[in-house]
Amino acid sequence: MGISSRRTAATLVVAFLLVMGFARTSSASPVLSVEYLETSLGGGLFQYDYTIRNLTDSIANPTDARADLYWLTLSFSPEVSLVSAVTAANWDLIAGEGFADTFSLQPGSAPVGSDLAPGQLLTGLELVVNDEIGSAGFQALFTNIADLNNPLVYEGQTTPALPAPVPEPGSLLLVASAIASLYGASRKLAVRAAGRPTLDRFNGAWRTDRPRLQPGRTDHHSPVERNRYSRARSR
Repeated sequence: MGISSRRTAATLVVAFLLVMGFARTSSASPVLSVEYLETSLGGGLFQYDYTIRNLTDSIANPTDARADLYWLTLSFSPEVSLVSAVTAANWDLIAGEGFADTFSLQPGSAPVGSDLAPGQLLTGLELVVNDEIGSAGFQALFTNIADLNNPLVYEGQTTPALPAPVPEPGSLLLVASAIASLYGASRKLAVRAAGRPTLDRFNGAWRTDRPRLQPGRTDHHSPVERNRYSRARSR
């Protein structure tokens, strides 16, 4: 093999590797998270509320920016019977023995369609069943802009939603102490304000709303009232 032939072969190999590397980096890789909140309704019934998040990283790979979720299938035990089911607005639902399918009715992401774009979440999917489902497997379909006839597929397991944090007893005690301190301070200010002299707008003299005793007196009568009392007794 001559030198030119070897160069041609090497060029073809490098070009092939570059094409394969570009195809690998540009291929979309969607990621989905499905969390559930389980609620016991009594009588053997359970309610499951699902939160669906499209975690596809559209910044690291611009091709993933169009990886919109439009179909989700939940798989669980066929022994679990579906009592009732609702889904999000502009989505529909088909359910049977051991599965529940929810899918977008309007192609494209908001505001044009109802598909779930990367970085968005979807709520409203609610299942009421006659037994516990727990963690269930799911399969999700995403739009593939490279080939619209072959959607991107992602499979995973639903995970329980984290409960809301409950304040610790120590934190509650600190909050109660702070409220009590504020209440005590406000009471002190109110008492002080009640005994503070103010200017009488009628005669320009200072007066106070709290009765005070004159030196050498044991009652709360004013001098005017005392004179009236004396005149009444002298009659």
